[in-house]
Amino acid sequence: MLVREGQALVEVNLEDYLDTGLFLDHRPIRREINKLASGKSFLNLFCYTSVVTVQAAIGGAKRTLSVDMSNTYLDWSERNFRQNHLDLARHRLLREDCLKFLHLQSLAPEEKFDLIFWIRRHFPTLNEWKRFWIFSVIMYVLSSSRCACWKRAGY
Repeated sequence: MLVREGQALVEVNLEDYLDTGLFLDHRPIRREINKLASGKSFLNLFCYTSVVTVQAAIGGAKRTLSVDMSNTYLDWSERNFRQNHLDLARHRLLREDCLKFLHLQSLAPEEKFDLIFWIRRHFPTLNEWKRFWIFSVIMYVLSSSRCACWKRAGY
């Protein structure tokens, strides 16, 4: 099923599980990113179905990168991109562990981004707590403008 949010059409699944593909409580954040994105580069970590990226692209982001480990969500993201006629060369999807991606970027940043969005969805196992600690450190680094892939002039 497709739903409209602003100018975007996004796929939702109201049939299976609790996983609808759209976090309703993120609507104000998506609206704000849509306003801020014009002419900027945008990175979406743990992108889920990339609805935030779709809003950034529709808002005029010059390029985006959406990163997630899940092929299921990246496929869903691609459908959302295609539904909104987004250029997949400018608005890219990457299957990668986000923590590994940030680590590799800290060693040799390939590209920098004006806007970075990340929300970790869940921690499925107890082993994830070690990674949660690492992620918390990374969040501190990002929030203090020291991330290698964040442009200094970014928001």
